[in-house]
Amino acid sequence: MVYPKSTRLIWLPAAISLALLFFNGCLEPRDEGPPTTTINNPPSGAVVHGQVPILVSAWDDKKVETIRLFVDGLEVTSGNSDNLNYLWNTDPIADNQDHHITAYAIDDDGNIGASAITTVRLFAPATGDPLPPVVAVQNPLDNQTVSGLVNIAVGVNNDVNNPIDSVAFYIDGVHKFRDTQFPYIYTWDTQNLVNGSQHTIFAIAYDRIGFNASSSVITVTISSAVIGNITPPVVQIANPINQQTVSGLVSVVTRVENIQYNPVDSVVFVIDGFRKFRDTSFPYIYEWDATNLPNGSRHTIFSVAYDREGFNVSSGVINVTVSSNVIPDVTPPTVNLVFPAPGANNIFSVSALNSITVVADAQDDMGVDSVAFYIDGIFKGSDNTPLYQYVWNFSGYATGIDHTIYVRAFDTSGNVGAAFLAVRLDP
Repeated sequence: MVYPKSTRLIWLPAAISLALLFFNGCLEPRDEGPPTTTINNPPSGAVVHGQVPILVSAWDDKKVETIRLFVDGLEVTSGNSDNLNYLWNTDPIADNQDHHITAYAIDDDGNIGASAITTVRLFAPATGDPLPPVVAVQNPLDNQTVSGLVNIAVGVNNDVNNPIDSVAFYIDGVHKFRDTQFPYIYTWDTQNLVNGSQHTIFAIAYDRIGFNASSSVITVTISSAVIGNITPPVVQIANPINQQTVSGLVSVVTRVENIQYNPVDSVVFVIDGFRKFRDTSFPYIYEWDATNLPNGSRHTIFSVAYDREGFNVSSGVINVTVSSNVIPDVTPPTVNLVFPAPGANNIFSVSALNSITVVADAQDDMGVDSVAFYIDGIFKGSDNTPLYQYVWNFSGYATGIDHTIYVRAFDTSGNVGAAFLAVRLDP
């Protein structure tokens, strides 16, 4: 049947509309939502020093194309994935000033998502100031081949007047575990990882003043549990046993099995996260001197066996308690603010005064090591000479509101006493 021309013209717009509807339905709608961008480390408000790992993650309902990282408005690096890790060397700056970190994620439709601004202060230590911790991954070692359950042990050397709050473990830039108790150990299960794959490990230590410091990044290679007919060794602590009480000179004995076709090269002994001794001959023994350790203190022990095929395997971690004549000092020092003093009319006019000298008194039966001063929660300085003082310059502080003076006294055993006081600054 042939329709009249006029009828065909009536149907033409309808046909075009149907075709357009079909065509548009086949097209994927444009992604109008920007990615979500987060700076996971450092936290805003942190006081940082040295090598600072900046960790950024981004999420998009389709695909994150690029992440760009800026410090103080200048781009420092970029990457083409949904995670970006950058080690920021602050040593050339170290100016005791605030710095701002921002990240931008771009999805494959060009939408841009900005992170919140992270503000950190770069610490330049002066004489007498508490120092940030120094962090190192003690086990495994860089470029090592690992398999099975791997005990990642982190050693932290910190100022005695600057106790550690926690240590965070990162594998491939992803936070895995935070340990709040010494020693700092995380057991990483590598059994389902791809043979020959490489992975990065680092740790960040956070202290109680507000510093955080990173270890160097190490790289390890995964070895499957079985290669041909060769299996990795089985490692156990034979002495002491878990939860045992020990004293004096302790023989730490490691037993290694499954070595008939794959001789052991050496055994490393790790106590409280620190490598103490490497034994290259059977029997594998380390004489640990616990004589001068505090009575009742708890410690962890594990061993790592290395064979001649490149395997290294950790034992399980055991815990022991020391019995000794050394009585630990657990009493914190007492600390009081002398000026400004509690109960006084602590209102200061910035037009009359540029600064005040904050004075604190601290006492301890074993001796005071130092006193740290904070204004509005930000560490400002420390003093190790009584009476303990800090000159607070009012420049840059808002008037018409209260500000908090906070002091922390540290004794020679690392115990901490604290006091605080609110004062008001007027015009």
